[in-house]
Amino acid sequence: MSPRNPERSAELRERSRTAILAAATDLFARKGYDATTTEEIAARAGISKGLIYHHFRSKEAVLEALLDHIMEQTADIPALRSGPIDERRAALVRFIHSWFQGIRTNPALVKLGIQFHNDPSMVRIARRKQAAMLEQYLATFAMLFRDLGSADPEAEMFLLGSLMDGIGLNFHAMPDAVPLDRIEKLLVQYYSGLGS
Repeated sequence: MSPRNPERSAELRERSRTAILAAATDLFARKGYDATTTEEIAARAGISKGLIYHHFRSKEAVLEALLDHIMEQTADIPALRSGPIDERRAALVRFIHSWFQGIRTNPALVKLGIQFHNDPSMVRIARRKQAAMLEQYLATFAMLFRDLGSADPEAEMFLLGSLMDGIGLNFHAMPDAVPLDRIEKLLVQYYSGLGS
């Protein structure tokens, strides 16, 4: 048997890591953090429990990596933070589209968001893990809204976040009743025009 080449090994590592995070997303969303075991994550990912510990030191580290992944997937912080204002506005619109795409294609993310508000263990871990990242995230949006001419950038930042959380929650509860496309269009229209 010949040894694997480094590219193939990296590809396999990334594939198993992605499978672990996908399985954890679903299980944490459905069952909560405390009720989910690493054995269940491994079984759902189709890997051995030992392989989880090859990638993550603990179940908590899986949740922390999942938080990082979600933040990285939803917002391009550098594009929102600096550059010409029109490009930053375009990055905000991409962020909104990305969020809506996630709501449509990954209902587990919406459920996970609900758990992040209700599951005490997840709240504790998220607050500790995300304190610095969340501070950067909020500061970036507040700065962007200030530069776009918002009368109250901090309130605008929380308004957008609350709208998006509420839209996801309502869509999850009543998908046929929520006009997701129209809401997305309305938000994009509003934020595309902010500061123009």
